[in-house]
Amino acid sequence: MEGNEVARTQLSQTEERQLIARAQAGDGAAMERMALQYLPLARAAGGQRYARSIAEDATAAAMEELVRSVLAFDAERGVPFAAFAKVRVYGAVSHLFRKASARWGRECVPETAEACERVADDDAFGASEARLTVAQLLSALTDEERRVVHLLYEEGRTTYEAAELLGLSQSKVVRLKRQALVRMKGVLTSSVDD
Repeated sequence: MEGNEVARTQLSQTEERQLIARAQAGDGAAMERMALQYLPLARAAGGQRYARSIAEDATAAAMEELVRSVLAFDAERGVPFAAFAKVRVYGAVSHLFRKASARWGRECVPETAEACERVADDDAFGASEARLTVAQLLSALTDEERRVVHLLYEEGRTTYEAAELLGLSQSKVVRLKRQALVRMKGVLTSSVDD
């Protein structure tokens, strides 16, 4: 208990920079002190309302990113460590949640045959439309749109990350995403009309 109280006392910028430098040089005690100092930040990021379903994993991801932040911090850039760490830690939780959401979307299926039949019966599009597969929807897209959809929805990437990976601007990625969704909606609408 006493160690935690000591670790959470306000550090001056100079003390913090010295601790970071020691942690970057491999000093485990300095890294532990920084982790304890910023533990409330990691807990707050992991405990966000939208991430409650993955709170344990989110807090772990936040702590991992906190350690990475200490190792990646460059005091010469003039940004306070607290601001630098907050952006990275909250970003890591957000990224984890997007990946989990994408995975849940792919894996969410009824658990029993009876439930599957009930879903098929209740399906507004009817049985023939239920056979419309994701592959058929994706086949209506251009290669570029398909790559964007894959990165955003299957891999859970941000538009920034997708833009970086594809060598495009963020606005182009957003435009391609919109086009892909409109195109897939058109395929669904035309299959319902048939």
